[in-house]
Amino acid sequence: MAYLSFWKACIYLATGDPAFGWKPAGAATRTRRPRPRVAAVRRATVTGLVANRRGDIPLTVAIDDRPCEAHTTYAWSGGGFVLTLSTVLPERGLAAELISTYIGHTDTPTITTHLMLGPVGQPASIATAEHAHDDLDPVESARECAYDHARELIERLHAAGRHVTVQLGEPSFAQLEHTG
Repeated sequence: MAYLSFWKACIYLATGDPAFGWKPAGAATRTRRPRPRVAAVRRATVTGLVANRRGDIPLTVAIDDRPCEAHTTYAWSGGGFVLTLSTVLPERGLAAELISTYIGHTDTPTITTHLMLGPVGQPASIATAEHAHDDLDPVESARECAYDHARELIERLHAAGRHVTVQLGEPSFAQLEHTG
């Protein structure tokens, strides 16, 4: 029984959760304050209301002139100043993923980070770049970020010896740019 009490004490000390039925003598009971609700902020931008949204982006990927299964998602965070795009290519023998993050504000340059995992046999790599706000703006032009993500995917897989095409159409942007 002492063994169980020891672990309950460790869990309590690590988490502060009194649900484990043990607390040190004289320890005050913790009360949780309600968390403030995050409200979306209206912006005069293409993105409209943005507060931690996520979804799928339909796109078509072909590798070496044949269709390839692809899953692309987007996530808005930071009140709409941070956009993350992720494309997974789960094809056997390829298994690649590109995660691109764009952060920017009208008063700053845009910083991009591209993390490439795979393809099979290739080491993971990460690269960052700074772009003039007028050239790449996640707040006003999420579409340009999607094109940049597609270009990066093409270049990274081309460097691994693959011929890649990516097609983005209006359905690709409908979810990314629709926030109302």
